[in-house]
Amino acid sequence: MTNTPQFFVAAGQGSAAVVALGPRHAHDCQCCQMLGRADAAVAGTPQDVYYCPGPGTLIVRYSSQGPEYQSFPEDVARHVDRGVWPPAVALLDAWRAAGSHPDWRGFVLPAG
Repeated sequence: MTNTPQFFVAAGQGSAAVVALGPRHAHDCQCCQMLGRADAAVAGTPQDVYYCPGPGTLIVRYSSQGPEYQSFPEDVARHVDRGVWPPAVALLDAWRAAGSHPDWRGFVLPAG
């Protein structure tokens, strides 16, 4: 078992916070960085958030089934102000603020 660093970083607006957790859903891309989980749910399911650095894409996975995910280029995701995208962007920003550590795992807690 690896020693995953614990990160506690303020992220997003209001009282949102990021704490360390691992993925719930399988994701088979070796290039992607798992950023954490976001509770802004699609159909009530917590989502895993990944970042693919090559194309600069944020990926939100809400199941282990292959096609059950959403993705946007980072610059597009930053302009979507609903659903899981604001927490996903907050996770990406928190990961970068923590030095882009490869063992980063975060969780966006809802504000308030």
